[in-house]
Amino acid sequence: MWVLQAKYGQTDFEDVDGERRFAFSAERIAAIHGLSKWMAPTLPRIKPLALDCMLGRMFANHKKIDISARDLAAQFGGCHKKYIRASWKMRNHLRILEEKAIARLEPHFVQHGLIMPTDTTKYC
Repeated sequence: MWVLQAKYGQTDFEDVDGERRFAFSAERIAAIHGLSKWMAPTLPRIKPLALDCMLGRMFANHKKIDISARDLAAQFGGCHKKYIRASWKMRNHLRILEEKAIARLEPHFVQHGLIMPTDTTKYC
């Protein structure tokens, strides 16, 4: 469920000198860190802190927070293509995880009336 917490968790913000600054909530930080630890064996050439940054970049819903692959390469070493390939692999893993988590939670959401039941019949 980390993937859902990281994607849909609350985003904190503060106003500093009239400018709004966004930050991840403690819940989202914990979820991103948990995902990073879980993904580490599948991406052994990427440093753990770089994984945290890459996941944070994927779940950030604000353009000002964006970190480029070149920035990651400069900060953690290696070629920027390494981080592009790893990002692609991470996105695929996250998409599959999110689909599994939603499928697992959907019956509970329907039972409590949060969502309507989906019709599984196909029409021709």
